[in-house]
Amino acid sequence: MDKSDNTLDSFVFYPSFRSLIKGIPNEKAKIMLYDAIADYGIEGLIPDFSEIDPLGVMMAIFNDCKKLIDQAKAHRKEVSKKRRNARFGISDTEEQKATNVDNCQQMSTNADKITKSQKSVTNVNGIVNDIANGIENDSGNNSLFPNVKSEGRKNTKCFSPPTLEELKKYISENQYQVSAEMFFDYYTSNGWQVGRNKMKDWKASVRQWHYRDNTSQTNNSSLSNGLSQQQAVSYANKKRTTEPGFGLIE
Repeated sequence: MDKSDNTLDSFVFYPSFRSLIKGIPNEKAKIMLYDAIADYGIEGLIPDFSEIDPLGVMMAIFNDCKKLIDQAKAHRKEVSKKRRNARFGISDTEEQKATNVDNCQQMSTNADKITKSQKSVTNVNGIVNDIANGIENDSGNNSLFPNVKSEGRKNTKCFSPPTLEELKKYISENQYQVSAEMFFDYYTSNGWQVGRNKMKDWKASVRQWHYRDNTSQTNNSSLSNGLSQQQAVSYANKKRTTEPGFGLIE
């Protein structure tokens, strides 16, 4: 049986209760209803007749009786409160103020509970998102559920700048016309950025420098035919300072 908070040491048993119960032909069911009404009126216990009365006839009768019992108890509490206030000289206005204060305190408590619940929901959502994104530990397994395969997020390789030795080796193996020291110093100074974006593939950047140098040297050769040697060198060096990888004429 479930228990209600509407409990007192006594209750009113109305004649209508007896009239309702009297219409039940089964004597055992009658006794059970009497007991159920008494248990609710004194202890606030709510019965469960589902096993013996699947049609809900007994529960319907009980609910009618329960409604009258609740009304009588509420009236009794109100009368008792007024008598108490009169005894201690508490007016209805003061009583209402006290009730309002209690209600405000209860609302504040409820607001705190809601805030805590929202934080809990946020934390749970964060965990769910982590699982959905396939957060993995160092061993490659899901850190929260080791037996669950992570599929939410693809493994992406983070960019790692090359060492000067790696750079020289790659340039030498492919016979690129690129100064390893100039390339390394240039991108080290700007944090390995390509424009405003982080570099993704340093080998591709090396190839770009190589192709740009070859193109620049061809242009320089054609230009020098119409300019003096000093003008051609000045032009090439100026381009080099504004365009990384532009060939240097000496």
